[in-house]
Amino acid sequence: MTVATRQAQRRTTRGGSSGGALQSRRRHRHALVQITRSGIPFLIGGGYALRHYTRGVRGTKDLDVFVRRLDALALLRTLSAARFKTDLTFPHWLGKARVAGDHIDVIYSSGNGLADVDGDWFDHAVSATVLGVPVRLCPPEEMIWSKAFVMERERYDGADISHLIRACHGQLDWRRGAVPHRYRALGICRQPARPPRTDDRRGRRALDRGDRGGAGGTG
Repeated sequence: MTVATRQAQRRTTRGGSSGGALQSRRRHRHALVQITRSGIPFLIGGGYALRHYTRGVRGTKDLDVFVRRLDALALLRTLSAARFKTDLTFPHWLGKARVAGDHIDVIYSSGNGLADVDGDWFDHAVSATVLGVPVRLCPPEEMIWSKAFVMERERYDGADISHLIRACHGQLDWRRGAVPHRYRALGICRQPARPPRTDDRRGRRALDRGDRGGAGGTG
């Protein structure tokens, strides 16, 4: 195989990957529009929320939608009507919607059953725009709490937790509601020292590099 042939193949692969990411974002946006129209209260978490709080520390390939347990089936039916294939993958905490290789997680608890999505999540949600759709994001405190339980062989969300604590330093409410005992149980006792100030342009370039490198967890 010649050098020119290998370079052409790499260009084709990169172009296909970029096109696939664009199609995924379009499907995610379609799902967000349908869920919004349904009137079911929901929050966005996962990679999209992490990008908002950390200014794009990494990318994402999934859309994580958080709802109260009592709304989960209705939301899955909404996605089914929008031509997604849906199922209750793990009935105690998670359902999924799939189309053309893209995944949407419908989350209402955690794998261990401790992090139920309740009124606190919605009371302290943060308004944002995701893929051009006005939404509300999971609060960073609840994201830290739920991610702290993800310590599997194939996935560990500790990097996401570190990024959230660093990015939201001084804004996290460690005393709110029942949150403090959650963090103490996980060994998260206090915020780290304030990170050094840096030039905005340099910081943005660093975040861009991190995003391209896919640093952190998944989802």
